[in-house]
Amino acid sequence: MIQIPHFEIHELVDKETYNALGEKSVWMLNPKAVDGLVKIRKHFNKPMTVNNWYWGGKLENRGYRSIYSTTGAKFSQHRVGNAWDINVKGISSDMLNDYLVKNYRKFGITTIEDKSFTKSWTHIDFRNTGQKDLLIVKP
Repeated sequence: MIQIPHFEIHELVDKETYNALGEKSVWMLNPKAVDGLVKIRKHFNKPMTVNNWYWGGKLENRGYRSIYSTTGAKFSQHRVGNAWDINVKGISSDMLNDYLVKNYRKFGITTIEDKSFTKSWTHIDFRNTGQKDLLIVKP
């Protein structure tokens, strides 16, 4: 099975998907999005949180969201394994957002949610925007 450095698959998908597919849940993830996430984790060399439901936490829909999830937009990049809502231990979401906006190319990020909508996390995604510059979305 495919191994993802620094992450277990259950951290990257919702509970329903993991319960249905187990380790095969990796099939639902865009490799570019996974690569970008791993690059960010390696760059900061600090623990990152996407989902924590597996350990009894409340975060379940910040990586891949199945089509059955009622969280977020119907056509969210999360539903195609292309987006992450992240926190990096010891770094505020404002600082992380600002750093990634300035350095998005380094990680392959194409889109970030405006931080006024994501006050306690940073949303990044890897959609095909057809643009050279970073797309900042306001959902």
